[in-house]
Amino acid sequence: MLSRYDLEFLKVVLEDLRYLENHWCNQQPSDEEIRRNTTVLRRLLVDNDLQKAWKLCGFSKEPRITIPKPSTSVNHPNLVYAQEARANVGWGVIGQVRIYNKTLSDDEIRTHYEHDRQTLNEPPASVGLKAFLRWPNYSC
Repeated sequence: MLSRYDLEFLKVVLEDLRYLENHWCNQQPSDEEIRRNTTVLRRLLVDNDLQKAWKLCGFSKEPRITIPKPSTSVNHPNLVYAQEARANVGWGVIGQVRIYNKTLSDDEIRTHYEHDRQTLNEPPASVGLKAFLRWPNYSC
């Protein structure tokens, strides 16, 4: 049986998830909203409240997160930093930000573009919460 504290904790986690769903899933959040709500995300993800709530509900494994299928073209020898992202900016989709320690040739840019353009329309992948939290970027 759950304690009063556990029930209150679950209520807060549920309220926060509903808030984020209602305010972030149907519209692009403003910089102000992102700044104010990162504390909620930090508590849910980094401070592990989502995992704790998951366990309190009786689930043995970790929650699964649906993410865009990751790019596989981050193995370039001159790649210094890559940030996975999928953002619909109205006129197109941004798939990934990359920084190289050299200027790429037109052919290299075209090859990366053609490869990544295909992955933008692929179905999302399901990963465990811990893997998702380690996922954000590739850095050399």
